[in-house]
Amino acid sequence: MPRDGVVHVIREAKRRLKSERESERCEAVELLSQIGHVSGTELLAQQLERETSAYVRRRIIRILGEMRNHRTALMVSRLLSSSEAAVRNGALEILCSLQKVALPVLAELMTEESRDLRKMAVEALGAIACEEAFPLLVTALRDDDPNVAAGAVESLGRHGDGRAVPYLRALLQRSISAWLAFAVIEALTQLGDAAAMEDIDRYLRQSGGTSRERAALAGIWAVAAGKLGFREQLPQAWELYLSGELTSREMIMLMSQWQQRGIDVGPSHGPMETLIAQQLEQGGREESLAAAHLAAQNLPHLLYIHLPLLSERIGKEEEGLNELIVPLLKAGPSASRVTALLDGADSSMKRLLLSVAERSMLILPLERLRAYAGDSDLSIVRLAVAQAWRCGSEAEEFLAEMTHHRDPETVLSALSGLGLLGGEKSNPLLLKALEHSDSRIRRQAIDTLTMIGTPGFYITN
Repeated sequence: MPRDGVVHVIREAKRRLKSERESERCEAVELLSQIGHVSGTELLAQQLERETSAYVRRRIIRILGEMRNHRTALMVSRLLSSSEAAVRNGALEILCSLQKVALPVLAELMTEESRDLRKMAVEALGAIACEEAFPLLVTALRDDDPNVAAGAVESLGRHGDGRAVPYLRALLQRSISAWLAFAVIEALTQLGDAAAMEDIDRYLRQSGGTSRERAALAGIWAVAAGKLGFREQLPQAWELYLSGELTSREMIMLMSQWQQRGIDVGPSHGPMETLIAQQLEQGGREESLAAAHLAAQNLPHLLYIHLPLLSERIGKEEEGLNELIVPLLKAGPSASRVTALLDGADSSMKRLLLSVAERSMLILPLERLRAYAGDSDLSIVRLAVAQAWRCGSEAEEFLAEMTHHRDPETVLSALSGLGLLGGEKSNPLLLKALEHSDSRIRRQAIDTLTMIGTPGFYITN
């Protein structure tokens, strides 16, 4: 744009920026975004500092973030010293958006005397995904202020760059504050290098601190051990738990993570049984499910004892029911066990147990399935009918009756069961089903007649 044009736009933008109308100030911002001139950038930075409208401020932040040059970074960085949090946050967001071009300015900010400026510079570096940001973050690990160093640690952990591991391990070996150590352990856990567990263990053994700090450290250690640790650390985990430094939640989640990684957390003993029972009875959803999986593998009788309570708390919804089915299948259910648990079961418990029986291919008593066919809960009716065929030819009459049920899904299951039984007595019912108004039922009747090889039945195109 010619110089005269730039001067005109800037003059007009200045006039509109003074307007009390939000729309006019927005127009001024758009005008300045089009000229690509340093004066326009300076005006936008100045306006960001005094703008009262959140909407206009957002427009300025977006536009300055798109002006990816060193001048923009330099002008915006001055706003980090503002007394207004909204201005500082806006400036930080812009520097993050500028990405690589902001690095020289951020490197300079990291030498400032102000801890807050250094911390914001590190925060911006953490949002910049480029090779050049890595050495600057490593340099920040040596900052005298633990808050600045912790910011660099957290950024390195989020970036997932394995090159950071030796620097973080070295930092953990130095005499550092508990707060910084917590950040280092979390970052090493994110980076997933199992060798770092040696340094984490050493820090746990050597650290002092208050009982609160020790408990916090034990909790962070448990998260790291769950992802990076080995079975050899199980005695140490029990020691921390029994001393009260690890909570029951932290202990159950640690063992759950080990179980998921294929690490044997047995043999079962008193404290484990008490811990699992406690979480089955009182734990939240996540803890109860973790305890259920551990019980299924080590103490299945505990899972069955607490199943009514788990079903009541977790199995009401379809998602919770499916989550409970997995540990029950792992526990190796039997028909006698499922039948006994069905006595006096509520609807959610019935759905859970019938689903387990179906997936485990268990044969439940036909009279029990017949009883459930009259349940008001259609999902229970469907589950009962779907597995009746396993009772053999004596189920044929029951399935024949269920082909007249009002629920199409139940009829489909009954027809499928008749086909699996293959009895010739079912032919009239199947032929009758060919006239059903529901196309799915007609299709199922055809498939079943074809399966049992009904004489005189042919499919024509």
